[in-house]
Amino acid sequence: MPNIEQRPQGPLAMAVLALLHEEPMHPYQISYTMRARHWDWCIKLKFGSLYHTVEALIRDGLIQPVETARDGRRPERTVYAVTDHGRQEFLERLSDMVRVPVRDYTDFAAGLKFIWHLDRESAVGLLRDREQELRMTVDHLELVIRLLRDEKRLRRLSYLELEHARAVARAEIRWIKAVVEEIESGDLEWKAGHLEPTEAEVQVAR
Repeated sequence: MPNIEQRPQGPLAMAVLALLHEEPMHPYQISYTMRARHWDWCIKLKFGSLYHTVEALIRDGLIQPVETARDGRRPERTVYAVTDHGRQEFLERLSDMVRVPVRDYTDFAAGLKFIWHLDRESAVGLLRDREQELRMTVDHLELVIRLLRDEKRLRRLSYLELEHARAVARAEIRWIKAVVEEIESGDLEWKAGHLEPTEAEVQVAR
């Protein structure tokens, strides 16, 4: 029996449901369409993960098989469609994704937590390397956005997530430059932990 309390988990599940809102598809068509539309920039796409996601959506009653088709000598492919329950859960999950900020536990954030274990020069060099990588990311995003913008069939809403990724990368570049300047000038202390208490604070504690 489907678990009707289960909402679609993760961006890949939402991508599958979004495409099945357009028309019934088989997993290969879903994967092809995602890549053709550059969805794999913001949604991690692996074919094995896609099949697991499809199975989970079936189990939870959000999608259902509607037919099995064969194209020439290729193996049979099952075509799936979104259910009414899937449409409802998709919209509710989408509302949460847009409204609620979710903390991302990134490698970079963890690296910043421990960066003081490096010497200043090494830290500066690594941050500058990251800045350069981010600049290349921005250049790539600008190229993709320009190409998509030139496709007259596409509206700006079709690549809004790429604009957001570009804005985030640009903001991080500005932040890294400022931190590098503080490290080089000595304004940023190179010792983690709490500040030593002042004499007044010691007296109050007593």
